[in-house]
Amino acid sequence: MISLHPRILLSSLRAVLVAVIAQLFVMIPAMAAEGELADIAAMPTSVVFEKAQHAYRSNDLEKALMLYSVICSRHDSSAPDEIQRTAAQSFLHRGSILNRHASYSLALDSYLQARAIAEKREMDDLLPDIYNKIGIIFSEINDYDTALFYYRKALARSEENTDVRQPVLNNILYVYALIGEPDSTRFYYNALENCCPHDDGTLYDRLMNRALLCKVEGNADSALLYFRKAAVYAADSLYSPICRAAAYSSMAKLYKEAGRADSAEHYFSINEKTAREHNQNDLLLESLRELADINDLRGRHEDALRYKEQYLAVTDSIFSRDELNKIKNTQSLYELDSSANTIDILSTLTSRQRYWILTLVAFLCVVTAMAIVVYRQKAKLATAYAKLYETSREQLRAESYYKKRISELETPSSDEHDNASTQTRKLMQTKQQRDRIVSQILDVLRNTDDYCRTDYTIENLAASIGSNSRYVSEVINEEFGMNFRALLNEYRIKKSMIMLADYEKYGNLTIKAIAESVGYRSQSTFIALFTRQTGLKPSLYQQLSRKQSGS
Repeated sequence: MISLHPRILLSSLRAVLVAVIAQLFVMIPAMAAEGELADIAAMPTSVVFEKAQHAYRSNDLEKALMLYSVICSRHDSSAPDEIQRTAAQSFLHRGSILNRHASYSLALDSYLQARAIAEKREMDDLLPDIYNKIGIIFSEINDYDTALFYYRKALARSEENTDVRQPVLNNILYVYALIGEPDSTRFYYNALENCCPHDDGTLYDRLMNRALLCKVEGNADSALLYFRKAAVYAADSLYSPICRAAAYSSMAKLYKEAGRADSAEHYFSINEKTAREHNQNDLLLESLRELADINDLRGRHEDALRYKEQYLAVTDSIFSRDELNKIKNTQSLYELDSSANTIDILSTLTSRQRYWILTLVAFLCVVTAMAIVVYRQKAKLATAYAKLYETSREQLRAESYYKKRISELETPSSDEHDNASTQTRKLMQTKQQRDRIVSQILDVLRNTDDYCRTDYTIENLAASIGSNSRYVSEVINEEFGMNFRALLNEYRIKKSMIMLADYEKYGNLTIKAIAESVGYRSQSTFIALFTRQTGLKPSLYQQLSRKQSGS
């Protein structure tokens, strides 16, 4: 059983408490009967909004959340534009507070409410900030495609608004740097340099952006220099431990990539302390994950396991499968509701015209026919998925290829056969030497989990069997018919298939957590490789496994 660190438990309880407060205060008018709540409920909306703004600027977030929620609960779609603007701003600020407390689904719901008001009443000045905040939510859950979609919508509407345009460009640059696209990173870096003022107020962002550009373009030394300058400026001028932590995190990753695990551990340890002190769950997750990795690299496996247990506990409390699905479903439902509202308005406007009745009947007939077609297609698709699942399970159980290889290794090979196989290309090793290394490689891949480390390389594999990387590379290419990376991916995906099928043991883990446990930092990379190898997405594979087992 995973035991939660007291500070982690406190952070999780705090997030739950904020979510409960947000839901409760939606019903404030009905609940307020005495004391301060009754006074607030009796106040005009404009007065409540002024108090909420003052609390927000004073960083009294719980009080601000309560006051904004009161205004949100009063929202009336028929109110004048001035009241609608106040409601839209209240939903927006309410979402920002919930986002800071890691209540992402509730935050997204507030942002979408603000978006609905602003789009309906054509409040174009509010939309860029709303789209940007929605993009941040999807960036937090690593859905970078959706995040970029909203960031671009924000950018398209912020031509005249530098205050919003700059953070939007920063967010886009960060995403492209994160996914490793140097050309796009440089494009948005130049856009920031051209449109944003060069003053002390933007120095931290400019230092961080320059460092990110250097990093993604492969200039680690320059990147480290700029990150260090940003950290110093954050501490000495901005007095912001969170900004300093962002720079420290980037520095630590560079140190880790350079093999300087002690320096990386130093900065991630500082960030862990900062995250706990300031209730920054995202920073805490990153710090715990990296500290687990570093301790594993340094052979301190008990410490690594402790950090990993804490990481999994926090990530599943914040980014549970239900929470992620709720966030994505909230967005989908909003789009569906928008479409439904449009259809309803059109139907109301034309309800007196008789010929629409016939049109509606025809439409229903078409929809019914389409529903039948879709149902049949879904049935066929379900059958195809089941066959794919069975095929992948059979391949996993059989391991026919590797049984054949083991059988070949047990059969002595002749020098004549070895000479024939090397006529076209001169190999560094004899057949007997290659067969011995094949046996050792299979032993490592089948009986250890070393290959699930994120930084596992061919040098690590060679060292574990007492050989060198050139010999191992030759054997993998010659005997397995693939390169090291392909072999590594194949075994990692097989390991993840076993985990996804064992719902009783691993069912509490998200797809992201399973991806990381078999060595992939990027969830999207894992999903792409898994789908390519099995023909099924991991979530569907897990669903089919549960259906097969009857759980």
